Amino acid sequence: MAYAQRALTVADDALAEIEGLVPLARSSVAAGSARPAESLEVRRAVLEVADMRTRIEADREAAQAMLSRYTALPNATATGTIPSADLDPEGLRAMLQSNPELVVALAQVRQAEARSDLARSERRPDFGVNVSYGRRDPDFGDAISVMGSITLPIFADRRQNPRIAAAEAEAAAAQSARADRLRELEARFETDLAAWRSAYRQWQRATDELLPLAESRVDLERASFAAGRAELLDVIDAIKTLAVLRVDILQREEATVEAAANLRLTYGEYGR
Repeated sequence: MAYAQRALTVADDALAEIEGLVPLARSSVAAGSARPAESLEVRRAVLEVADMRTRIEADREAAQAMLSRYTALPNATATGTIPSADLDPEGLRAMLQSNPELVVALAQVRQAEARSDLARSERRPDFGVNVSYGRRDPDFGDAISVMGSITLPIFADRRQNPRIAAAEAEAAAAQSARADRLRELEARFETDLAAWRSAYRQWQRATDELLPLAESRVDLERASFAAGRAELLDVIDAIKTLAVLRVDILQREEATVEAAANLRLTYGEYGR
């Protein structure tokens, strides 16, 4: 919603600037220094920017309705600082091991390994010693007895070994499942990271390269028009193109911020 509000400002500024040139276009046609069709082209440019503003307004209203759904405010607006579009990819990658899915999978692995250890312990002989002391009649003296016991794993091939094999298979399956979940998580992370990088590069390219070119074109067309070497339509087209580009840059920035927020929430917040 914040970006829709900013885009509306861009569209309103461009619309006001172009509409401010309409009287000049009409006077040029009346004076015979411009073709009558040029006034129609100016009007068309105004309508194109107005259409762009209408689409932005629809996006803003949709975002406002969504925000009101969660805040219960009838005319909610976006305020405050927009989340950062920057990320620490290596930091997020290092936190994958703390993902709740992997934490649960690791607990399952440890449980399976504990059952495997217990099954193996049943195959080992169990030694026991019992000492007892008895006080008897003074004529006979006290008595002390020591008893040793040993439990042997009889029929190991039919009892202990199958249990051990089953427990070890369960532990191996749990380890394999955890490894599979880790690979799946890493694949999702790399896919989302690639989407963020793509959005970030497109946003930076438009901001650093396309925007200065469009701004320079507006300045040059204005200077050429003032010197009589350009038509008013050239100035209007440059203004319209700059406005469209600025809105596009806002959309690219919004996509980048959304991608960054998705990465932080999906792969980073649980580690804090």
